[in-house]
Amino acid sequence: MNNSDWNIIFKLNEFSNYFSGKGLIQLSMSSKKSRNLLAKDIFKTLNLRSFICDKDYSSLFIKEISQNYSKYNIFINPFKPLSSELIESKIKFINDLKKFNRVLKSLVVNECVRYHYLLNEIPYISSNITTLIFKNSHFRLDTFQYLLDNFKCLEKLELFENTILHNAEISNEYTVKYPISLRSLILYENNVMMISDKVSSISIHEYCIGKETYNLIVTYQYLPNLVTFGHDMELSNSNEKEIFNFINLNPQLKSLILIGLYFIESLFYIIKDYENIISLEIDCENCIDGHDPEEIPVLHNIKYLHVKYFNCIGYIIKDKFPNLTDLVIYDDCGINNENNEIIESFL
Repeated sequence: MNNSDWNIIFKLNEFSNYFSGKGLIQLSMSSKKSRNLLAKDIFKTLNLRSFICDKDYSSLFIKEISQNYSKYNIFINPFKPLSSELIESKIKFINDLKKFNRVLKSLVVNECVRYHYLLNEIPYISSNITTLIFKNSHFRLDTFQYLLDNFKCLEKLELFENTILHNAEISNEYTVKYPISLRSLILYENNVMMISDKVSSISIHEYCIGKETYNLIVTYQYLPNLVTFGHDMELSNSNEKEIFNFINLNPQLKSLILIGLYFIESLFYIIKDYENIISLEIDCENCIDGHDPEEIPVLHNIKYLHVKYFNCIGYIIKDKFPNLTDLVIYDDCGINNENNEIIESFL
């Protein structure tokens, strides 16, 4: 080890991937040299919530009210022109963000409901984002599209349980144009809230689906570089149609991720026709069978199968996935003897 060149070792992906974010920070504190070498890994991800938590930025939040055992949050209308206070806060955010200018690769927007007016400024500071993740957040649809248009190198996009705000004064219809650079797209339980004026404050229920709030509609688009597609599962023909239409436009897909309470076995009939799909991840608690197991098609193309809840499709794994090389099962309920026999048949 005395002859090892740490200038090279610190730059290896295997080295940085071994440590957590906190681990890298602790290691960087050991010397000035290590700080310089590890800076690109430490600062490559911007978690917006963590970044703003110790800053004094102005918020869009007004107050919380309770009504009939429910809670509502009241916000400044997202389409109302920014006040001088919010403009000043935005300038402060830009100055604080400049230190990420050359190294920022990933942007994580998690539980950000009060500060989404700041998002528009990020592409000015760093347009080289390759990973964009929104989770449990609020943001304007046009802001989201602006980010997609300006992150020219974006490869990974994930949207989980967000409320997307759309100006209904223009139109109730909308589309999302995804960048053709995408290699992975995962969409799970996102809602679009129609806002009919640009002045009045808005109230958002903690459980958002309701009046003027709808499920996000998937825009059917051919994305030539896309290899992974993830979508939530619902008990509706429109949900199944969305998945089918998107896959149909992107036959080059290699990996499919399905998330939700229910898995619909009829999707096997879709998957079997796309031989490029070799990886299937099913994160569903229950299976809506309705089919005789003998009638379910055999998926010869699937080599990698990840199952969150074994009881969902465990009973057909052995017969319907004959060419598996990789089987991963995550199940908090444990594996019983019957399921264990199925697993052992692959050993």
